[in-house]
Amino acid sequence: MSILKAISREDDSPQQQLQICMLAFIGLQLRDAISRFSCVTITEGVLQEIKDSCKQEFKACSLLLDSVTPTIWTIGHAIPYHTGLLYMKLGLGLGINTMQGREAKHVRISQYAKHATLSTRWNLVFRHDFITTAWLRQYDPASFHYHKSTDVYVPKKIEQPNVCYCGLDKECSAEKCSLCSSEIYKSVERSAETGALDPYIYNLLSVTSWTERYNDKPNNSLGHLQSNT
Repeated sequence: MSILKAISREDDSPQQQLQICMLAFIGLQLRDAISRFSCVTITEGVLQEIKDSCKQEFKACSLLLDSVTPTIWTIGHAIPYHTGLLYMKLGLGLGINTMQGREAKHVRISQYAKHATLSTRWNLVFRHDFITTAWLRQYDPASFHYHKSTDVYVPKKIEQPNVCYCGLDKECSAEKCSLCSSEIYKSVERSAETGALDPYIYNLLSVTSWTERYNDKPNNSLGHLQSNT
């Protein structure tokens, strides 16, 4: 949110304000969805929140972006589905199927096979992998240290009275910040909830498109009258 606040200006056009609000809403839904489906232990209420956040993120992207990528479709449909399957079968969340550290492991394995021949490649790979992941941990456990991560997706500062749920500053007496309380942001929320473009956004885009076409004309009606006079 701080990045969107840094690039936004008071003299932004309505279309630019719509882009800022659209990105803010999608980013907020992604933040909430990731913070929930990456957990190991979840409840039925959390599962429903995952489905709602992923669904609204997908609707907002499909309505307001140029195209829907496979990643957006996966977050909107596949992740809630697989999270529900894991919860029904095991009572756990999608966090048990983490991909964290997988890329580093692949790089390490490729280094094992770097100086091997075709006939001895897999023997060396499995031997080195066994030594580093099993043998050393068993006979030299002091060389491996567990570092507990304190990073969270939802910042704790949103619990403060002067911070909005999105992370931006607000007045203590206000419910939301200026961005989340704007009419454009509310129209983005309504579009994601209903699955149809909100009339406010539709009118905004129609007026903006008409104004751009009018300004692009070399001779509009006013210019024509001025030329005749």
